[in-house]
Amino acid sequence: MSGPTTIDAELGRLRAAGERIAVTLVELDADPTRHLLDTGALTGVTGRRWAAAAAALDELWTGHRLLTELVAAVDGARLRNPPAARRELSGMVFGESIVLSAQELPLTRRTLLGPTQFTEMYAMDFARDAFLMSHMGEGNWALARGDRPVRLIKRSLGIGGLDDPPTFLFQYETGPCTLAALLALPDGRFRLVVSEGEILDADELPGLEMPYGFFRPASGVRACADGWLRAGGPHHQVLNPGHRAADWRLFCAEAGIEPTLV
Repeated sequence: MSGPTTIDAELGRLRAAGERIAVTLVELDADPTRHLLDTGALTGVTGRRWAAAAAALDELWTGHRLLTELVAAVDGARLRNPPAARRELSGMVFGESIVLSAQELPLTRRTLLGPTQFTEMYAMDFARDAFLMSHMGEGNWALARGDRPVRLIKRSLGIGGLDDPPTFLFQYETGPCTLAALLALPDGRFRLVVSEGEILDADELPGLEMPYGFFRPASGVRACADGWLRAGGPHHQVLNPGHRAADWRLFCAEAGIEPTLV
């Protein structure tokens, strides 16, 4: 049985996650361009995609409400007899607590993938059997190498006559990781292309003024590139630490998306 300290830590994490979800959902509802989608004039594939997205947003609001109610119920259980409360708390927090799409999921698995960052298959390095992953300055410094500094630099963008953007420069943390990218199919369905692998330990690249790392796919760079293209995968991805294909499959099952592992 989980002790009070473990339950308190998990409950605090879930409460914070619920608050972040609420902020994001409110921002989406209040976005000034939202009226372009709510006019009722959308037809064809665009109309069907927006209807699916709107239904998914409604389900997220439902999930947030259930999460909020469950956290409140856990707080209420604290007022009852301590031994019984601990058993109840453990079951509520770590058991099957939320029902969405007729499938029960442990509450602790509602946060499936943890920290992530935007990236791109920038180039292939056949000697390393890896992709050089980088983009135009975007990056989540929470995923930076712990043994090397994160630097804030001024660099030239050279696009659209825009000012030079301040950029966080770092190398990705080494170890197991997963790439994923979402694409729309001609019939209106969606596919998620996923590749597991690892970020390699590599020397710094002084001429690259953007967050970067070398991703070696478990299938090898050639097979991964071929499979990615056959699946229609785009060159922009998200990167998550750890091997997360199983978590992405669970997400796809919930969202009605076709998963493809390469």
